[in-house]
Amino acid sequence: MENHPVEVSVIIPNYNYARFLQQRIESVLAQTYTDYEIILLDDASTDDSVSILNHYKTNSRVAHLEINSVNTGSPFAQWQKGISCLVGNIYGLPRAMMRLILLFWKKLFLS
Repeated sequence: MENHPVEVSVIIPNYNYARFLQQRIESVLAQTYTDYEIILLDDASTDDSVSILNHYKTNSRVAHLEINSVNTGSPFAQWQKGISCLVGNIYGLPRAMMRLILLFWKKLFLS
């Protein structure tokens, strides 16, 4: 895992979502756009997440893998950690986070 200049950083935080984790990572790797890095973060999962993440640690697209030994109890702490690892100019947000941001902007500017 090495940092190299990229345009897009994709942050994939995780906590006990092993059942979806491989699909999430593979969906990013399957993109036709190639100027990106992946930042994988795990917040001390107790399921099979760590073994799935370790499978990807040697992938050339994975720029950073961090597995917490103690759960932070905060998804925001994980996002902050991911953002501190960014190399890209643009970073990707999960769909749920994007929905929250859009709702916030609608309420702020359209109300």
